[in-house]
Amino acid sequence: MTNSIDHLLRGDAGKVWYYFQKISDLPRPSKYEDKVIEFIIELAESRNWKIKKDAVNNIAISIPGKGKLKDAPTLIIQGHMDMVCEKNSNVDHDFMRDPIRLVTDNKWVMADGTTLGADNGIALGMMLALTDENFTDCLPLELLFTIDEETGLTGAMQLDPSILNGKRLLNIDSEDEGIFTVGCAGGINISTYFEIMPNSSSDKQSDISIRGLRGGHSGINIHENRKNAIRCADELLGHLRQCHPKMILWNLSGGDKTNAIPRESTFSLSGISKDFLANEIRNCLSTLKNVEINATIEIYERSTPFSKSIPLGIIDYINQIPNGVISMDPDYPDIVQTSSSVNVCSKNDGFIEVLMHSRSSLNTALDEIKTSVQTIADKLGAKVKSGHRYSGWNPNPDTEILNRGTQVYKMMNGVEPKVRSIHAGLECGIIGDKIRSDELLSIGPTIKNAHSPTERVNIQSTNRVYEFLKQFVSFTG
Repeated sequence: MTNSIDHLLRGDAGKVWYYFQKISDLPRPSKYEDKVIEFIIELAESRNWKIKKDAVNNIAISIPGKGKLKDAPTLIIQGHMDMVCEKNSNVDHDFMRDPIRLVTDNKWVMADGTTLGADNGIALGMMLALTDENFTDCLPLELLFTIDEETGLTGAMQLDPSILNGKRLLNIDSEDEGIFTVGCAGGINISTYFEIMPNSSSDKQSDISIRGLRGGHSGINIHENRKNAIRCADELLGHLRQCHPKMILWNLSGGDKTNAIPRESTFSLSGISKDFLANEIRNCLSTLKNVEINATIEIYERSTPFSKSIPLGIIDYINQIPNGVISMDPDYPDIVQTSSSVNVCSKNDGFIEVLMHSRSSLNTALDEIKTSVQTIADKLGAKVKSGHRYSGWNPNPDTEILNRGTQVYKMMNGVEPKVRSIHAGLECGIIGDKIRSDELLSIGPTIKNAHSPTERVNIQSTNRVYEFLKQFVSFTG
């Protein structure tokens, strides 16, 4: 392990590593990209490039084409400027002040106890390195640097499309070399509110907790039969209510992230004997462990009783709303096209809120889910509120940008790349919607453990992807 990547600066992709190191010296937590913006603008001004900046500080830099490709359609190359800032507890590091300390084992570049920021700093390095190449032929380029991808896709969501002229977008934010991403899911948050009401029952209340489930990303892992802790609680509650119609539900909670399958849930009830409840829980746990081997379900007698109860209609609601995989993509049958997941349940200002996140590469499918949820909620006397929404990117297997990329990749490697869609949100879908184009493609070098202090980027993969990028912008066919 060495504390310097200086030797990489002399390699085939030396300029990529040079600019990546420069960017790593600058603070760039999400929403604090000012220093990187200054660096990019100063570089652009020193070279007399045309610069456009929108109201949220996305930057577009125009670079004229050359030679045979001078008048070809403009190619937008895009990456985001922010990074996820995580560090080990024993590491002294201030992300607003200290540079990222780069280290290497000559196979991977890593950081010393912090996130590396190769997501998406390596894209910025490649984009800027291209500007130092002396191409004979080169497509007209627009380099698009977006802000605040990691905490809400803010830059893409608020992009002013007037700063761009191109209609073909190459995003460098995939993390598997050799895989071309040609589609992604859009998404919508839907919150439903049930009013909680005073209840004077003096029955003893029991808390039941479900824990130890695997959880996971509610898009990427949705097809893997990972149990949802809120849905598990709801199924158990549904069975208990059938046997004891006078059961009272005092609390239901679970999950803490809008994009994660909940691993834990808790509910509180009364009106059921302890022995009957214990027997039903044993049966439920036995079935659950067939899928979730580390699952536990425990009962506690509640010492401080609740004074307000929850309408039992919430059980029907969670049972009836769409959950899990809804449809697969007809062009890529191994990829989920539409899904939905109940991700958070919590009390808030006299209501209990059930928050679900639905995903699809088809915006019409999201509209259908929203309508379905509204219909179910109306029948049960609940209120629905739609939250954050972002556009999907419906895979198109016959775009010019994909055809060009495939041709270049095969020319370089002798085989065609793998082509896939991803059931999660990417900036591509949102930007494509803004510029009204489906000529979109996402690539990138191999990055492992992004968003964690063990994040690392493969050196040879980075070199190969950069060589592909050079060929992509200069290929004359």
